[in-house]
Amino acid sequence: MVVRSPTYIAPVDYCCHPMSLGAYDSGVEAADHMFMTLPAHIDAQLARGLFAMFASKEPERYAALKAAGFPVLDSSDPTQSLMHNLLERAGGHYIDVGGTKLIEEGKVGIKAGTEPIGYTATGLRFSDGTAVDADAIIWCTGFADSNVCETALRILGGDSMKNNSANGEIRGVLDPRGIADRLEGTWGVDAEGEVRGMWKRHREIDNFWVMGGYTQQHRWHSRTLALQIKAALAGILPPAYRSTPKL
Repeated sequence: MVVRSPTYIAPVDYCCHPMSLGAYDSGVEAADHMFMTLPAHIDAQLARGLFAMFASKEPERYAALKAAGFPVLDSSDPTQSLMHNLLERAGGHYIDVGGTKLIEEGKVGIKAGTEPIGYTATGLRFSDGTAVDADAIIWCTGFADSNVCETALRILGGDSMKNNSANGEIRGVLDPRGIADRLEGTWGVDAEGEVRGMWKRHREIDNFWVMGGYTQQHRWHSRTLALQIKAALAGILPPAYRSTPKL
């Protein structure tokens, strides 16, 4: 395994602890209320403190992993936050379900702190001048899909579907660019520290709403979204909910 930079590792038992997401074992409704009534920023800070407390009780948990050459960041580091990785970075972490044991036991080799820069006849060449042989090379380098506007444009056919109008709208029909230009970003956090694209009306477009996020958020915010749609149709939607706050 080639590890180009340190990885934040959070043990799955931290995540499933009764003081964390294990609260769902006692009932979905109560756990949703406990988690979803908190602002995302506050929830992230509480989770950071909780995981730091867990890590303080086992400071040597990943000593063998570090000794094997894997550059580890764990919850004892005050700069690390699982919610930051989930909501803002969309990666950079690993929920440890036991795979790290393979590295600790020497069943997986590690090459860290260097970049693959090319192929050799039998493997890979690295930026530090070394090379390794390999029967197969699997690239696990993540993805970049942070710009929902460009993604929507591609899905809808791109600029080849233009209707040749000045603002992307003709006879009440938007072309792909016209739709993409009216979208806000999704995921990450907005100026209020909440998940972008969660449950607010986008810009000032009547009858254009979005529900992002994951199942926990869908359950909780679907009622809020329904109430906002009803308020908008009745002409009484408060100004604070008429657009998504910018960063």
